[in-house]
Amino acid sequence: MKRSLLFLVLFSCALMSNTLQAQNCVPTGANHPSEGTYTQDVWTAYVYDRLSGAKNYEGYYQHTATTGTLGLDFNTEDYWDKAKNPTYQNKAYVGCSMNNSYFNVDYRRKGFPRGYYEITITHDDWNASVSLNGTEIYSSFGSANQRLIANTHYLDQDTELQVEWAESFGNSNVSIQFNRISLGFGQDEWLTAVFSDDSFTNYAGQFSQSGLDFTSPWSSTQTPSDAPGYTGTSISNNTSYIYRRRGFDCGFYSIDVTEYDDDTEIIIDGQSVWSKTGYNLNGETGVWTGVLGADTEMEVKVRNNGSGPTSIGLQFNRLDQAPAGTVVWTGKQNNRANNAANWCPALPGPNDQVYIPKQSLTPNNLKLNVDAEIGSLYIAESAVVDLQDHKLTLNGDFELQGALVNNQIGFLGFAGNQASIKGKAFEVDQLQISGQNVNIATYQNISVRQWVRLTAGSLNTNDKLTLTCAFVNGGTELGQIDEIPAGSTINGEVLVEQCMPARRGFRLVTSQVTTSTSIHDNWQEGALQWNHDPHPSNGNRPGYGTHITGTTSDQTNGFDLTPSGNPSMFQFNNASQTWSPIANTDATNLTAGQPWRLMVRGDRSTDITSNAAAPSNTILRAQGDLVQGDIDMAANFNATKGAFNLVGNPYAAAVDLRKLMLNSKHISKLQVYMWDVTKGGKPIVGQPGGRGAFVTIDLENPIGSIVGSLLRKQYIQPGQAVFMVARGSGTPELIFKESYKEVEAPIADVFRAPTAAFMDIQLFDQNSLLNGGSTLDALRLKWKDTYSSLAGEEDAAKMGNLDENLAVVNNQNYLSIDRRAFPQQEEILPLFINQYRHNDYVLRFNNKNSFEHEVYLIDYYLNTETPIQGDAFTHVFQVDPDVEASTDPMRFALKFKPQGKLNSDTLQDETWSMYPNPLRGNQLQIQLPQQATGTQVQIQISDMLGKVVWSETQTLQQKSLSLESLALKAGMYMVSLQTTEGQYHTQKLMVE
Repeated sequence: MKRSLLFLVLFSCALMSNTLQAQNCVPTGANHPSEGTYTQDVWTAYVYDRLSGAKNYEGYYQHTATTGTLGLDFNTEDYWDKAKNPTYQNKAYVGCSMNNSYFNVDYRRKGFPRGYYEITITHDDWNASVSLNGTEIYSSFGSANQRLIANTHYLDQDTELQVEWAESFGNSNVSIQFNRISLGFGQDEWLTAVFSDDSFTNYAGQFSQSGLDFTSPWSSTQTPSDAPGYTGTSISNNTSYIYRRRGFDCGFYSIDVTEYDDDTEIIIDGQSVWSKTGYNLNGETGVWTGVLGADTEMEVKVRNNGSGPTSIGLQFNRLDQAPAGTVVWTGKQNNRANNAANWCPALPGPNDQVYIPKQSLTPNNLKLNVDAEIGSLYIAESAVVDLQDHKLTLNGDFELQGALVNNQIGFLGFAGNQASIKGKAFEVDQLQISGQNVNIATYQNISVRQWVRLTAGSLNTNDKLTLTCAFVNGGTELGQIDEIPAGSTINGEVLVEQCMPARRGFRLVTSQVTTSTSIHDNWQEGALQWNHDPHPSNGNRPGYGTHITGTTSDQTNGFDLTPSGNPSMFQFNNASQTWSPIANTDATNLTAGQPWRLMVRGDRSTDITSNAAAPSNTILRAQGDLVQGDIDMAANFNATKGAFNLVGNPYAAAVDLRKLMLNSKHISKLQVYMWDVTKGGKPIVGQPGGRGAFVTIDLENPIGSIVGSLLRKQYIQPGQAVFMVARGSGTPELIFKESYKEVEAPIADVFRAPTAAFMDIQLFDQNSLLNGGSTLDALRLKWKDTYSSLAGEEDAAKMGNLDENLAVVNNQNYLSIDRRAFPQQEEILPLFINQYRHNDYVLRFNNKNSFEHEVYLIDYYLNTETPIQGDAFTHVFQVDPDVEASTDPMRFALKFKPQGKLNSDTLQDETWSMYPNPLRGNQLQIQLPQQATGTQVQIQISDMLGKVVWSETQTLQQKSLSLESLALKAGMYMVSLQTTEGQYHTQKLMVE
């Protein structure tokens, strides 16, 4: 009795000791999972001791060494020996040690890749069970070898799965395998999985169904297992099924459910978008609207939880018109074209058709934020696209039915074999053809704002192309046709425009196209009478057309009436060197390159019955055929040396004058003459001045026009005519070549460094200079060792203006550019100014390079010599129309003196004199200072044109010289003295 009692006491103490020890080693705290919890995406094994008869929690381990294609399978032997226990040499185990018998292991996990699975279990022990979301789906007493758990089971991220078994004696282990059944999505067709229960659990079979729209393919007395093509086991009415499909033609859709029964849910890319409970044989429309694409996965889940029939039907309504296989803009994330999330199915490539749907479907309008190359582009009606800032190159068609931001495209290129431009009209800065043929088939004309460039292929305009002109930023922007390579052509007529800024004055113009209709139909806009304005200004756009006058009987010969009947359009006869008015405008067509002189008063809203009418901006336009290829424009030239020939630019593009002239024959290569309507100061309506002036363009050194601010001075612009001068005695040749085109010519260009020295002299009226006006006229002097100081072919003759003229006089030749050898000391260059229209003037001198001479401006009227100092120098002077000497054309001259000898070596006025002055006979006496006796003196008398009319060298024997037998004509002369010691001086002599 005592021995038994002692045994019980000892056994109880042992149990208490084990219990206390277990309480100290059981894992707790935030770093350990709570007993029995389901851990996300990992198997956790909870271990229990049953040695005392009770089920006591001892510890856990996480089974991360999973296997299988999905990483779900496990085998307990990967962690412990099945003949031992879960704590034996298990490095992952955390908790109390245990005996090899009488324990439980409970594996739990939450989260599985979505799908339907077959689950196979193997266990060697007393009993085991498997529970899915708390419901037991398997149990077994005793060991099991590769037993497939009945039915197919759906698992997803929220699924909780438990595998538990108990060990008594012997071996203990469990392994489990997961096989995901291919109940996936039908590719471009519906694949329907059928289940024998109403909870999508017991997989029974499947069938496929083609087409996008579908209805249940069984009768009201049948079940889904009766569907055509069904494979699997037959089921009863209490069922469930899921339609699945991956792959749709990219685009915007709405979905109608035509019928449903009993509980239905639509899931798109894992998101539930619509669900209903109950049945409705009439369905429901517009249950969802959005984008479906090649990667879209759609599920339609139907649960029949009653004994009656079941059915489902869907209808897809396309909200856009994108063809099959098209890449569609969705704008799901933002407006950036290079964001793949904004496209269905992916970013478009060089061969993809691209479709932009209407604006109401997309949350963001497309903006081209990078250069892009695609196949073709279709912009649907009411779509809005921004294509202004980057280059878009197409290998297929372009069709615009919607709208462009500002109705503009920055750069549109075509690189494919064939392409068409269709739909609405638009404006494009740069249009490039680098493939084969491009055909314009738009409703109205497309407008090119900068250039059309063909590097290969041809362009068929179908008379739907306009080269626009616009007044922008104080200047103009003009559409042009760049070089057309051999083998390429532009077929069809082109409408060309030319901007004429508000300025009443003549222009030297030509047409950029050859028309089949008259001047009147084009430049006069086909007006019916003198005060008819067919296309007036509209908002920021100026009016079109101008008046061309020459009659007092309105529209006679196509001319507009004026009270005087004076003509306003002239042609120049190169042979006779004369101007004559044109005969008519209604029977004369425009020819590309044929030059004219045209008075432009403004657009056709201008009141031409009043000279005081304010001018306005206008655009002249003409439609016709382009000149293409190289063309000789010297056919009607006057080959006489020095003859002026008027020629027009035949191209719808700027042409590099220097290239053109350097390759010409028997034409002066150094300069051309342009008429600049902005010259002459600010125009005052109804008063003289501001009617334009000739500009001599120095092609040898095209840093800038000698008269100031003529844009693109090295280039002849589209629609512009210029004068050229015949040189030599051969037949002139002037070949315009496609390669001379410069559609992107900069404002100012420098081909080489300036010559050794040059001076620009500009004439302003003071009011214009103070108010930012233009020059009245100007000239250029250039010095170089290889030049001759004699007037010749290297110089530019002065062309007369309507108002002030400024020229240098070289041996009775009036020049606008005088190329000379470096100056000699005491050399005098007479200046010529006439036709004064103002009282207050300014001469501005710009010295670009220096030489070893000081330059003085002589004013014979005021009898002054003013040094011209610095790189920029201005001289203010006045004229009095009542004083003849004040307005004398030869009032001014330039004088050159060696540097450093400005005062000390100059014979002062008070030390010498000449008499009589004015001279009335033929003898002149000169009184010299005492210190000059015994020296040699050279005496020259020059007229006001700089021509030396008398010259003599004398040795001074006394203080006076006597000049006899002069025989000078009445007029003004300059008498200059120069000694062998370098002393010099000049005085003005009047001869009566």
